[in-house]
Amino acid sequence: MLLETQLAGNLSVVLKEIFRDLHSVRQHEKVSEQSECSQGELESIRKEKRKVFERLRLSLCENDEVKRHLIQMIRSRLESQSYDQSSIPFELFQNADDAVVELSTLASSAEELERMRAAALRDQFVIEFDRIEGRSVVRFLHGGRGINQYRGISKENPDFSRDMERMLVLQGSGKHGDGTKNLTGGFGLGFKSVLFVCEQPVVFSGARSRFRVLAGVYPLSLAELQDNRDEERLKKRLEEFGDYNHKGTIVELLLEDGIDGGKLLSRFRDCAGYLVVFSRSIHKCDVGGIDSKP
Repeated sequence: MLLETQLAGNLSVVLKEIFRDLHSVRQHEKVSEQSECSQGELESIRKEKRKVFERLRLSLCENDEVKRHLIQMIRSRLESQSYDQSSIPFELFQNADDAVVELSTLASSAEELERMRAAALRDQFVIEFDRIEGRSVVRFLHGGRGINQYRGISKENPDFSRDMERMLVLQGSGKHGDGTKNLTGGFGLGFKSVLFVCEQPVVFSGARSRFRVLAGVYPLSLAELQDNRDEERLKKRLEEFGDYNHKGTIVELLLEDGIDGGKLLSRFRDCAGYLVVFSRSIHKCDVGGIDSKP
């Protein structure tokens, strides 16, 4: 598995056991497929494999030791590449600007692009502070191409359907091709930087990409949660942003204790005026809003 390969020798005890069992059942399945075993026997093996995958899912969702281990490993990798928490707004701004460029490649005309997303939404990037049940939250909003959105009205790019994979794999990820060669940043690395300040970022992007990231690598759909307050809150916020069709993107970070929101955005505030001058699509940056002093 890709996750196991990227973790290399850094597997926790729980994950080592799961991947050992997964190797065993996969080998059993391969041998059985090449032999003359019955369909019933093969289905029994595949059922066992599904059970192992379910153990992996539960470990990523519910095992606090596994989740802490993975988060710390990702943070260490980011630090080795000179990322820190002040990188977060810059990386998400780059991703937003690239998303607007990518959205334009899915339209065959300016009129079609306007039908997909109004210029007033495409033109701006918003950062705001809020409080939820006494905890500080920072949100990043933009109106570019949604995560995994690969179709426009008359055009499509299947490669765009791999966004979530690129966001969550542990190694760095490149930007897309096919008309987007001048994109600014590395989509996956930019998103992973949010893990410096939040262990479970929430993403709301269009109709299909609405999830909470667990252990830094597992996207748990908001629809799977018994409590739908996250989804309803972010829908409402997009409507306040002017996006009544909920096609825009919000990344919401519940800040860990001890994280200074002002410090998090200090360097970005100083540079925001220059960023909108040199960006290709976003020309308005609103930093603050709701509760700018968490």
